[in-house]
Amino acid sequence: MSAVLSVTAVVRCEPMEFDAVALLASIISIPVAVLAIFLAINYLVFENKMKEYVKNTVSDLERRVNSETGTIKAELESQVKDITHAVKSYFIYANSGSFIVSSMHSRLIGCLEGLKEEEASKQKYALDAIMEEFVALIPRLREDERYLPIGTKQEYLNVIRHIDHPDINTILNFVCGLNEECTTNDGQEEQEEQEESEPDSNATPLE
Repeated sequence: MSAVLSVTAVVRCEPMEFDAVALLASIISIPVAVLAIFLAINYLVFENKMKEYVKNTVSDLERRVNSETGTIKAELESQVKDITHAVKSYFIYANSGSFIVSSMHSRLIGCLEGLKEEEASKQKYALDAIMEEFVALIPRLREDERYLPIGTKQEYLNVIRHIDHPDINTILNFVCGLNEECTTNDGQEEQEEQEESEPDSNATPLE
């Protein structure tokens, strides 16, 4: 009995202390835990979205790179073809006049063949040089050199009509006026043959 009274007296005189700090910490820990869980979920969602975005971006870049690579490759191939045509056309017309014994007619054919080769290219690197040589060659051609090989005139005209150049009309008009054979030499040969076959009118008839 005395012990119970002593405990009761102590409780009444010294009430139990309340730990407010611990309670506050426990209350705060609940939203912190919720926030941590929310951030973790957001991180996982964001990570998945970033992975998907990076994957799509890389795929798009690969497609663009492949497309650009194909375009560049095609452009390089086109440039190589143009340079090849330019070199071939340049040497065709240049070699036609590179020998001492070459005639003006061979230079004419060389220029036409050079234009035919250059017409197949896109950039036409050698066109100006060929056109300059061609225009300068026209007044230097003799009448017996102004002809084309048989069956080539229409082909050359088709090539010339597809070329864009300030002097192209001069070349076109000149080629239109050419024949497909050397009519001057043929005419002279025919006339000489006729003169040889005709009897001499001044010859004294035999008795």
